[in-house]
Amino acid sequence: MGSVGGNGKTELPRATINMEARADVAAWAYALHVTEQDLTDAVAKVGNHARAVIPYILKRAERPARPDGMTSEARRQASRRRRKGAVDPRSAPR
Repeated sequence: MGSVGGNGKTELPRATINMEARADVAAWAYALHVTEQDLTDAVAKVGNHARAVIPYILKRAERPARPDGMTSEARRQASRRRRKGAVDPRSAPR
């Protein structure tokens, strides 16, 4: 597995993910915030090159639900509606 860097954290190898080494699989899964099974599935799908696995996992990652239940697009639309109906302070009667 990777060596321990000056900050005390394990450094991941850059080029490939060694699926034969349990420590490598655990370290990559931890670094990418996925389960070892998710990492194994990703490697089976796109190969063991980190440059292929990382974007694949990021693309498949589900975005966490917002506490208010609104998606970012719904928030944008609500904001547009509020702005559309807003009165320009420069044109408001004084």
